[in-house]
Amino acid sequence: MTNSLNTISSNNILELILESINNPESKRARANLYKHIKTAHFYLAAYSLPVTVAHGSAAPNTTTDLTKVPLYTAVGADGSKALLAYLDIKTLHEQCKDAFIVEMSGVEVLNLVLLQEHLAALVLKTHAGWLGIPKTDVRLIAKGYAI
Repeated sequence: MTNSLNTISSNNILELILESINNPESKRARANLYKHIKTAHFYLAAYSLPVTVAHGSAAPNTTTDLTKVPLYTAVGADGSKALLAYLDIKTLHEQCKDAFIVEMSGVEVLNLVLLQEHLAALVLKTHAGWLGIPKTDVRLIAKGYAI
């Protein structure tokens, strides 16, 4: 878990995502988002959870455990897959009505994308749109490089 003093609010990360959506050519907007994404919180939609988790006897306690959970993804025109990470539960419920919800930090989401070879990107979803982050950028962000 991350300390609340070290996290960015959902309103602030939303502003950064929307700035990148509205200014797709702006390197500054993208860099600002990438700088703060690790401290944000996201919600992933799962098709199912392991029986032990569903009955409350255990919870996935590592990002590696979550690689075994079937999560919602988007498929690009070229067949590539991207993990969907929602900024808020309301949007997730509207788009994935019967999904189980998994809350994760930005660091955990980035690492989850890196651990799954079949994923080519991360898609951040908000009520106002979405933004894709290619796996090459995910790798750099996770390692702490300025982009």
